[in-house]
This record gives sequence, C-alpha cells and structure tokens, in this order.
Amino acid sequence: MELILYIGGNMPVIRSISGLRATLSDGLLPNLISNCVAAYETLLPKGEVVVGFDGRPSGNWVQKIVNGTLLACGR
Repeated sequence: MELILYIGGNMPVIRSISGLRATLSDGLLPNLISNCVAAYETLLPKGEVVVGFDGRPSGNWVQKIVNGTLLACGR
C-alpha cells in the first residue's frame, strides 16, 4: 500500500512499505525526512544503527539529516 501526497511541483511524495520517495525540488524537505526517521527509530531495538546512502548528490545531505535525527533520538 502506498500513500501518495502531492506537495507541489510534478512529483508526489510517495510513502510506502519500502520507504519514502520524492525529489529535492518537489517536497523532499528536511522535516519530512526527520519525521520519518524519528518514527522509524521508535520501532528499532536499542543499540547502534547503521546508516548507508547511495551515490547521488543528495546522498550526503540526506545522511546528515538522518544522522542528526538519530542522535537527537539518543542513538
């Protein structure tokens, strides 16, 4: 099941069991990433979390948001 949200522009933000999909210019905002990571973090067992990313230019930007959110959650 997918939840499709149109936040503006041409590509919707798509939330599904496999993750979050959007483009930087069409709704992939830091607060959206942070909120999803914080919610997901509550489902994980205690301990370390390994964060990976792909080689796209936005990979480092997204990784910094994910790492910051996990640190804020006490990870």
